[in-house]
Amino acid sequence: MTSKLKNIHYLQGSWASRRGYIQKIKKKMGEYELSIFDETYSYNYVEQYIMENSCFDSSRLIILNNWPGTIGSKSQSVTSVINKFVKILPDIPEKCILIFNNCKTKSKKFISAIEKYGCFYDFGSSIKLTQARKKIKQFFLSKKKQIDDNTVNFLIESFNSQKNEVDVDQLYISLKKIENYIGTSQNIKESDIKDCCSHSIDYVVWNLFNAFDDKDLDKSLKMMEVGTNPTKNLERDAIGMLTIFKWRYNLIYLIKNAKNKGMKNDDIKNHINSMVKLKQKGVGNKIIMEEEDRAMYSPQMINTILNTYYSKKSIIDRYEENELLLILTVLNELPIKIRWGASEAEIRVLLRLLCLVMCRRITKMSQISFALYKDPERLYYE
Repeated sequence: MTSKLKNIHYLQGSWASRRGYIQKIKKKMGEYELSIFDETYSYNYVEQYIMENSCFDSSRLIILNNWPGTIGSKSQSVTSVINKFVKILPDIPEKCILIFNNCKTKSKKFISAIEKYGCFYDFGSSIKLTQARKKIKQFFLSKKKQIDDNTVNFLIESFNSQKNEVDVDQLYISLKKIENYIGTSQNIKESDIKDCCSHSIDYVVWNLFNAFDDKDLDKSLKMMEVGTNPTKNLERDAIGMLTIFKWRYNLIYLIKNAKNKGMKNDDIKNHINSMVKLKQKGVGNKIIMEEEDRAMYSPQMINTILNTYYSKKSIIDRYEENELLLILTVLNELPIKIRWGASEAEIRVLLRLLCLVMCRRITKMSQISFALYKDPERLYYE
C-alpha cells in the first residue's frame, strides 16, 4: 500500500483536518511502524532514524510535530534545520512515509522541495457555513443519527452567527461532545445543543453579542444568567466577560468614529490593522508595556463589524456614537465597582443593568450611576 502514497506530506491548518488526513494515511498503509518526534529530539538523531531502513523491512510512518533540535542546550536555528531537511528530501527511503505536521515555516525553498518530492496541504482553520452544514449532517449520518436543518443552524449559531465561517476544530470538538452526550439516542434536538454548548464561554459571549446588537433584552438576560450560573468564582468570570465586551465595543467605537469622519472602509481597516497588542514586562514600579508582533484585532473581526449578514444592518449601523460612549463608560466602571468588594447578588444586579444599557432600556448615565458609585461627587448627570 505504501507504494501508492507519496513519501512526504506537509500539513498545516486545523487540527481536525490534519488528524483526519493522517488517519487516512494510516488506513492505506495497513501495517507500519509509527514514530513521532518534536523539537525536543536532536536533528541528527531524527535524520538518522528517517534515512535508515527498517530491521524487518516493514513500512514506517514518521510524524514530525515540530522542527527537531530547535530547543535545548545544543539547539539549532529553525532555518538551519529546514535547510538540512531540504537536502535529504530527495532521498527519503521508499518504505518511509514522512509527515511534517503543522511545522511552521515560510521558507520558499522548503515549500518548493515539498511540492517537488511530496505533497503540500493547507487545510485552513475555518470553513464556509454551507460546508459546515454539510459536515454536520455527514458526521451524524455516519453515526446513523438524524439532525434536521433547524437544529443544524442552531448549532452553527452557537459558534458565532455573525461570521460567514466556522472554526473547523471548534466544530469537530462540538460534534464529538454532542455524540458522546446523546449516547444511543437517534435524533439530535436543540435541547441537546444547548446542554452541550450553553456553558461554553464562546457560546455565551457570541450569543450575548447577537442579543445586544438586536436589542433583545429577554435573550440578553437569559444568556447572562447562563454565563454566570453556576460558577465557582463569579467575580473572576464577570470581570473576564466584561473584558471581552470592552475589547469588542472599543473596536465598534473606533470604526463608528472613523465612519463619522468620512473615512473609507479600506482606510479604516488599514488604520486598525496597524494597532498591535501590548504585553506587560517587569514588576512593581518598573512595569513597562511592550508591543507584541500581533494585531489587536483580526481582519475577520473588523469585517464582522463592517459587513452586512443575512440582510440585517451591519453592526456598525446598529449603534449611535453617543450610545457607544455610554456603553464604554459603563464597561470601564463596572470592573471597578465589582473589585471594590461587591457581593455575588450585587454583581448579578450590575450585569443585568449592563443588559439594560446594551438594549437601550437605560440611555443616560444618570439612570445607572446610583449603582456604580459610592462617592456622590462621582455621580453623572446630564
